[in-house]
Amino acid sequence: MAFGLKNNLYVGSFAGGNDGESGWDISNLHFDFEISRSIVWFENYAKFKIYNASLDTVNKILYEGAGIMHECGYEDEPNGIGTLFVGNITKAFCEKVNNDVITHITATSTRGPEYQLVKVPIALSFPAGADMLSVLNAVSEWTAMPLQGAESLSDVTLDDDFSFCGSVNACMKKINSMLNAMGCGRMYFDNSMLCYIDDSGNSEQYQTLSVVKLDYSSGLVSASPIREQDDGLLTKEVKGNLMYYYFGGKSPVATKVQKVGKGKNAKKVAASYDIDYKPISKAAEGRLKIKFRSLVNPGLVPNTRVSIDNTQEGLPLPSVKGEFLIRKVKFTGNNYGGRCEAEGEAIE
Repeated sequence: MAFGLKNNLYVGSFAGGNDGESGWDISNLHFDFEISRSIVWFENYAKFKIYNASLDTVNKILYEGAGIMHECGYEDEPNGIGTLFVGNITKAFCEKVNNDVITHITATSTRGPEYQLVKVPIALSFPAGADMLSVLNAVSEWTAMPLQGAESLSDVTLDDDFSFCGSVNACMKKINSMLNAMGCGRMYFDNSMLCYIDDSGNSEQYQTLSVVKLDYSSGLVSASPIREQDDGLLTKEVKGNLMYYYFGGKSPVATKVQKVGKGKNAKKVAASYDIDYKPISKAAEGRLKIKFRSLVNPGLVPNTRVSIDNTQEGLPLPSVKGEFLIRKVKFTGNNYGGRCEAEGEAIE
């Protein structure tokens, strides 16, 4: 396991596609990366540190409207090498640290609130006979959005050549019209993924979701349960109902100042009254939440199911075993000898 690590970084306009031919390959330079993927829009970003780039490379990075794409993964793992991030460079600057000149890059995801998929251009070309799964995989790679439930489309082939140039949204509308003509299901956009719903057989819609497997033989480093601050009894509500929780019931000594009468004759009177405290309505959530660490894996993205098993003879409790839905994940590492890892949170 964990052999054949690939760590590729490109900058450019990517007008011809997300590959080395449409951008400048700067993978030969030393760089660090931190990539955040989340079900929350504004938490999708990437940060890179590039060491000792030439003036020409720095100028390309600083070019207005430049994009950046990062691919990473292990060749011998099931999810292989995939696109971890595609986005636009929003900030870039250089600084000298000791003997190194470091170029700092911050980028926002193509799925950000200011750069929606309707504005993302895409260009695809496939010959007749190619399968629809390959077409959808190309969209997935272009947008860095995982593809779910489309494995059956590997048996569905194109009758004619397929080419498209336009927005991602328009491309998916064309693909859906093709799938409809072929008697297949439909594609849907989710916050962080492309979903294939196969409703072609009957009136019931169903979806087959892929599951990323994580255990100690497939890159898992650690997994443990977590408890969020807003689970169970909320601190704010407890403080507002102290008499109820300390003594159970009512407090007869509560007072409220009221005005009695009108005009100059009005008087302020302190009246006593009972307060009927109610128990907090939000109970502790029953779903287990976990945090995990693993070797870098492009399949670990938000809204994707992950099967985690850290049970091992002699391993201290608490153990984690089951299927979870990823809420957010952060990828970190470099391309000059360090370990590339993923750290995330998931829920049952």
